[in-house]
Order: sequence, then C-alpha cells, then structure tokens
Amino acid sequence: MNTLTHLRSLLSSARTAEALGGLSAWAESQGAAYRQAALLLQASWANNEQQANRGLIAQEEAGRVRNRITAGALGLLDEIETGASAPKAVLEGLQKQFLNEQVAAVIQGGNVASLSHGSINVQGSQDVVIGSGNTVTRKTIAGLSYVQFFGLLLILVLLGIGGYYAFGRISAGQDAAYLSLQAIQKEIKLRAGLDAGLAERLDANRAEIEKWLAEGLAALKSRDFATAIPYLEKVAEQAPLATVHQNLAYAYEQLGNEDKARENREAAKKIDPNLDTSKSYAQLKGKRINLLAPENGGTILVSSGAHMQNLADGQEELQVYTNNDFAVWGFKDKHPATFNQCTFLVPGSDRYQFVVLELSYSNESAAGPYKPIGRFELANALLTETPFQEINFSPVTAKYFKLQLTERSPNGYAYEARLMGELQ
Repeated sequence: MNTLTHLRSLLSSARTAEALGGLSAWAESQGAAYRQAALLLQASWANNEQQANRGLIAQEEAGRVRNRITAGALGLLDEIETGASAPKAVLEGLQKQFLNEQVAAVIQGGNVASLSHGSINVQGSQDVVIGSGNTVTRKTIAGLSYVQFFGLLLILVLLGIGGYYAFGRISAGQDAAYLSLQAIQKEIKLRAGLDAGLAERLDANRAEIEKWLAEGLAALKSRDFATAIPYLEKVAEQAPLATVHQNLAYAYEQLGNEDKARENREAAKKIDPNLDTSKSYAQLKGKRINLLAPENGGTILVSSGAHMQNLADGQEELQVYTNNDFAVWGFKDKHPATFNQCTFLVPGSDRYQFVVLELSYSNESAAGPYKPIGRFELANALLTETPFQEINFSPVTAKYFKLQLTERSPNGYAYEARLMGELQ
C-alpha cells in the first residue's frame, strides 16, 4: 500500500488527525504548494479542536468542520494523484475554503506538527469564517473522575428529594426515557476510581446540583417539559450521565424537538452503549418521524456493503462510497410506512460528494422488484436554511425503501439521509 492510499484509508476510517499528520510529513518532499496545502489542512484541524475544547463553538458545529476538513484532504489526495489541476490552483482553492485569521494564527504560533515551508498569508476579504458563528458560553467539562463524582452526588440527591422515579418510567408508554435509581447505581459502579482532590473541589457545587435536580424532576413529574429542560441541561453540564440525557431526550421529544431529542439519545448511548434507546411501535405509529433512524426501527436489509449503515446513523459524518452503492431499509417491526420526503445533508460545495440519488420502493420483498420514485439531483452547495436538502414526492405506502448513490466515478462521499413519514 503506497503512502497516498494509506492516507486515504485513514481518512475513510475517520482517523483524520492521524491522516493529516501523515500528509504533512509526506508533503515535506513535495513542491511548496502541496506542502502549504497539507499544512493549512492540519492547522485548520488544530484550530477547530482548540475552539471545540474551549467551548467556543458547539460540538455540532465542530463536527461539521471536521467533515469539511476530511473532504478537503480527500480532494487534495485526488488532485495530487490525478494532476488534474495546477498545485497553486489547488492551494488557492483550499485557502478560500479554510484560511482565516484564526487558522493563520495557529500556523504562525507553531501549534501544528510541522511549520517548515509554512508561510501562508491571510487573504483579506477572501477570508472564509468556518461555520455559522454559533457560540456556546458553557465550558466543555470532561474527565472520568468528574463524571464519577457527580454521579455519586446524584444518587445522594435523588435519595434526598424522595426518589420520584426510583422504580421506573415517568409516564405510561415512555420507552427508555428514564432509568431507575438501581440503573443509576449500576452506571456509577462502572465508573470507579474517584479523584479525591477533584471531588473535594467540586463538592462546593452540591447545593446548586440539588436545586437543579429537584426543580427539574418536579417539572418532569408534572409534565412541564419546558421548565424541566433548563434545569436538566445545567445538571448535564456538570454531570454527563446517561440517565440525565435520557430525561432530556424525553422532554425534548414531548415538545416536538426531534433534533435535540436525538442529540440527547445519542449522548446517553455514548455514555452507556448498553442502553436501549429505541421506541415501541405504539409510540411511533401515526407520528411523522425519520423512518430510517435506528432508534425508530429503521433497518438495512440489503445493501452494497456494511458501510451503508453510516448513511442513516444520525452521526452526520463523512463516509466514502462507491458509485452505485445502495441500501434497502425496512421499517419498525416490519410494518409498512407512508412517506413523501427524503432529505439529504449537503454541508457545502464539493466536486467529490454524491448529490444524485435514485429512490424506489417495494411491497413484495427486500430483494424487489422495485418501482421508481424518481432520480433527483441536489444542489451542490450549502442551503443555509435547509442543509438537509428536501426531495418531495407524492406519498408512497410501502414495506421497503431503496436509495442508490449515482453519478460519481469511481468514489465520492456523502453524509446523512433521512426518510420522513408515518408508520402504518
């Protein structure tokens, strides 16, 4: 395996930081333009991680930037291998996309691995500010002992306020929205080894945590979800426990904010991969949902490869696909569904991403035959108001849905697909 093939493999495996380091090392023996291009991508990555770690940008925004940098690196490798463009033109294209004063400061400050041949000038009015400019004011708080300390504190608080939900669910039909106190204790046992010094310092927040939990849980009990959320968000900042995020997911769902509900379900699942965050058919029936989402019962039955799972896993991360890759989904508990809209994430313009989709359906079997819904070409650009571009069509009721990626040879990449409709 040659160097560029190895770097492409790292990028396709979401090991972008490692790939960028390797790309910079390889570029040392290349021309100045490619050296600067590799350095620019590495500095952009370093700047984004610094911003995310300091809580200056939202994690969702940081993820989008990571995807753009990965796409930029894949594009650079393609340009190097094919020689389709002049090196200077390739560098200028990356500068327009990634270079701004913050990235330049990272380069000048020596905060990336190699700065040799790294003189890059900020291009004045051509600077591109990465992302939407969303800013979070809360600090990014991480560390195992931090979670452990506040997890144990939560147990004491829950016991102190009466254990409203010690033995189960908030209301009938709430699937995996709130775990029992016994489950919380089990979660805490898995996080052994407290840092006594840190625990002593954080113990000063005990009164606030107790207040937020008491108010949040009381609001949940009375189904006042709008009041419960701010209190639980504060707790989640201090104590990122799966049970807290599950309650937030439930509250957001009741208010109709599926994106925030999904975000908190995913957070809970990351903390405890053994959690069951799926919902029952009775809960989902008649609601307009993303039919492909795993938590809603979407299951790939036939596909061109296991990597197709990434196209509807809710992560919105770049994945490399091959032309004519496809997947066939079935719905919750093998029920049919009625759907009239497919949405596809396009976070920006790039010649290497898939923007042509063929959609079809079947009521006979996952193997077909399939009836076409249509062939659709999306805008190869970020539509700010709807980054998930919408494909609308006449309602279809079917047991199986097929999506095929076309018009990219031989490889390209895509991010995330959704199918909106109702279970029957």
